Amino acid sequence: MTFDERRTRRQVVKAASAPVLRSISEIAYKKRSWPCIGTASPIYGRKAVKYVRKIFDTDISAKDREVLANYLAHALIGHLFDGWRYLSHSLLALISGARAKSIHLAYYAELRAALSILATGGICILDNTNFSLDENGDVHWFGGRTHTAVWTALQAWADRDDIAAQIFSSFICADLSGVDWARACDPSGTGGDIPKAWVEEWAVDLSAIHEDQNARNLASYNPDLSKNIFSPVNKKELYLLTDINRATIAVANGIVRDLDKAIIRQLCEIYFKRQAHNRNRFWSAIGNNLQTVLGYTKMDARQKINALRSPVARAAQKVMACSNGPTGIEAEPQHLICRALMLLRLGSSLVRQRCAEAATLSSGMPLRWRDALLTDFAVASQAVDEGAALADALAVDIAELQALSEVESYLAAEPDLASGNSLWKMLSLHLVNLARVERLGVRAIA
Repeated sequence: MTFDERRTRRQVVKAASAPVLRSISEIAYKKRSWPCIGTASPIYGRKAVKYVRKIFDTDISAKDREVLANYLAHALIGHLFDGWRYLSHSLLALISGARAKSIHLAYYAELRAALSILATGGICILDNTNFSLDENGDVHWFGGRTHTAVWTALQAWADRDDIAAQIFSSFICADLSGVDWARACDPSGTGGDIPKAWVEEWAVDLSAIHEDQNARNLASYNPDLSKNIFSPVNKKELYLLTDINRATIAVANGIVRDLDKAIIRQLCEIYFKRQAHNRNRFWSAIGNNLQTVLGYTKMDARQKINALRSPVARAAQKVMACSNGPTGIEAEPQHLICRALMLLRLGSSLVRQRCAEAATLSSGMPLRWRDALLTDFAVASQAVDEGAALADALAVDIAELQALSEVESYLAAEPDLASGNSLWKMLSLHLVNLARVERLGVRAIA
């Protein structure tokens, strides 16, 4: 089937999250362990592709539409689990010196994050049998192989007028979402294309990320004939590992404190640059708008401004800068890794939002469904012991803190890394602990 970009965009514009929310609220009542469907379901196991291929581009029954919504309800969190695991394995490959494998795995972390994000909006990319569900649950079919359709669909999704607010609300600083900060920056909405520009530039250029497939192709299908193919892990790569952990170590109620702050600061900077204010007057105006538009007292507004203006953690800044690095064949593993992290952060927040919205339809049951799945994922990822509660996975991980301290201390004290095997003997347990970012996924979704 020839890829039709215009049709893809048309069908994405029609998509809505409502059918997915209804499905989450319904399946949460029936079963709270994975998978939340019976073995007789036509999408059980890996049967979804065959099932959708059979009904693709036909007029389908109400029952089939219900099954498709059910699939998306599972896909939005299933893709996210796999994405966090791909990222973890990409980091493990990097610290093992397997850079091509790291690129391969990081690309698939990006891909799975994108598939999850699209699923939260009622869009499914399923290898040439793609579809979207509209507000009424009606299906709209479109073709396109996965690695082409997913990035076109993601760009079309981001271009929609209603999406900026969804993305803005995914990040929080000083108890204010990005939506609130955007209103404080531009209460009259005179900023024109700023929301759209921010969606495109927020840390991942959504118009260019499809080029990372070229990096994956080179890494996956070609031998590396460069000089450094067998070079052991270097300091730059180890600092990436510590930066990711340092930037994401403070997580509570789905808020990744330092990373979210860096993202919202970037949003405000875009407003500042477009509106050409004096910087002090710009921040003063935001403080006034927090009072007049959002109803905060002068003292509360000042505290929130100070919280946002205080120095952003260097690790978060470095991760943000890295995610904006080269795409495509010029990209290095760290660029794909950081972009994958940012996309997974966004996907986790959107899944968290969808479960909260679905909970309003069914007395909170979807939140218990989500928490049960997160607990199972934490156990499977060896983040907690079998039989542990979700609270155990959300608690401060002493081993993670110790690993971060040990590796950072080593990097600060040693001008040169020990030889590969000696380094591995000294730090292997700590390095593996830092690469196990599945626990971050659990915290970001919960």
